[in-house]
Amino acid sequence: MRYKNKITISFVFITILLFSLNCYALTLKEIKNNFNSNTTKEQVKKIQNGELRFESNNTLNYIDNYYGNQSTIIYSFINDRLKDISIDINITTNDPIEAADIYAELVGKYKKVLGKTVEGNNSMTDGFNWASEKMKVHISNKVGVGQYNFLLNHSFISKNTQKSIKNNKANKFNFRSVNWGMSKNEVKEKETAKLMGDIGDSLFYKTNVAGFSCVLGYSFANDKLVRGAYIIEEKHSNYNLYIQDYNKLKELLTKKYDTPIEDSHKWFNDLYKDDPEEYGMAVAVGHLRYAADWNINNTLIQLRLYGDNYKINLMVAYDSKELSEERVKAKEKNDISDL
Repeated sequence: MRYKNKITISFVFITILLFSLNCYALTLKEIKNNFNSNTTKEQVKKIQNGELRFESNNTLNYIDNYYGNQSTIIYSFINDRLKDISIDINITTNDPIEAADIYAELVGKYKKVLGKTVEGNNSMTDGFNWASEKMKVHISNKVGVGQYNFLLNHSFISKNTQKSIKNNKANKFNFRSVNWGMSKNEVKEKETAKLMGDIGDSLFYKTNVAGFSCVLGYSFANDKLVRGAYIIEEKHSNYNLYIQDYNKLKELLTKKYDTPIEDSHKWFNDLYKDDPEEYGMAVAVGHLRYAADWNINNTLIQLRLYGDNYKINLMVAYDSKELSEERVKAKEKNDISDL
């Protein structure tokens, strides 16, 4: 009787253990249900059961099982808020058919949870994309000698960005009161600012934005609107004030569109790098450049501060993502015609 009780207790213990492991196994459903853009690093640690291999201020690196395969799982953070989860599944096999079957099965599981793919070409070689209001997902694969890596990236969209996307979808215009693809004449009919010039594939207007006097520019490719830009005209004898202007615009754009996808300053010459009081001078002579980007629906917003020969340029450009290739080809054609 005592032996029977021991067997029963052991069976219950093993059942509970297996059930616990099954509950906390990381899957796409677990990612979708347990994580979002407000998840903190400590919350991830409580949910993630794998072996923590590395931790920094902005990352957690785990080794864990993902859909039956040993994987490297990296959680990335901005200001202690989850930005994305990258999963690298390593398949060791010399059989490409076996690897393809595992990849197809994985894609099938993602399609079952996320539905139809979006954004461009989706194939076994190019990868697959999904997007929702809260998360974007991309799957791709790398092939090596006797080794296959399946790369899965899950990017979380913050609540502010979600709100901004909804507002932009509700707004019927891409930039000011115009839409990408409009002809030059259509833009002229819509724009109410004072026209300064109509030159080639460009229109220039005089206006103000965020308290700054500026030139408003429209660029066209094959008579289709592809870019709008504000070129700030404020002049300062103290070069550091240009950096203040840049930071003001970045703060306003961040309030409207949330954290930029790119936010950097790049040094081309280190002469003034150790003296922050001379950063304005560094920009003026071309040693330092500031850049921030926002990716909103079908528009890429680029804030830039740069200079050369003691002249500083500050601008905000709005580019059509769908017509970007057409803009590049048109510019190349014009450049060739000038030769």
